[in-house]
Amino acid sequence: MIFKKLAVILCMVGTLFSPMAYALDADEVRKLPSRDLVGRIFKLAGGGKQVLQESSVLHAELWARADAGRADAMFARALYQFQVIKHSGVKDAKCSYVLDEAKTVATNEKIKILWEATAAMDLIGEMYETGICAQMSKYIAADWYIKAGNQLRENGDRDAALRAMEKALNLVPDHPQAMRLREALLR
Repeated sequence: MIFKKLAVILCMVGTLFSPMAYALDADEVRKLPSRDLVGRIFKLAGGGKQVLQESSVLHAELWARADAGRADAMFARALYQFQVIKHSGVKDAKCSYVLDEAKTVATNEKIKILWEATAAMDLIGEMYETGICAQMSKYIAADWYIKAGNQLRENGDRDAALRAMEKALNLVPDHPQAMRLREALLR
């Protein structure tokens, strides 16, 4: 069963390098935000030959942007890869590179006020919480949720900061930093 799922993933990745003619306009694809690339890739999952061709164009654009160091694309690629691995059911996948890419975005001081940074922190928390692409640790997961909550608070998003604190407290109910931040947010 695991090998079947991995074979499907490898087939999807293999389409990236296909020399087929594509129905999508390359200029149109380059104009799409990175998060829309990922959204369209997921919508195309499970389609026929035409869908695989379109997916290949979207993958190639996303990978090129991420390889060029664009934080939005790096986050989108890390999220995409995490979701593929998560839904494959393979618990011991060797995917620390996904964690590393998410950490690169989460710790980038230049973009910390952008949603990608806090979303990357939340994604890292989920990686540690689930043990996918990271060694399972509820304490490290809680720490990443707290980092996201602190940044969300600094960014003025109180409700999202509270949700992040709740995630941390669900994992570690007596976490002092999470309790202090939640208390500050509720004042």
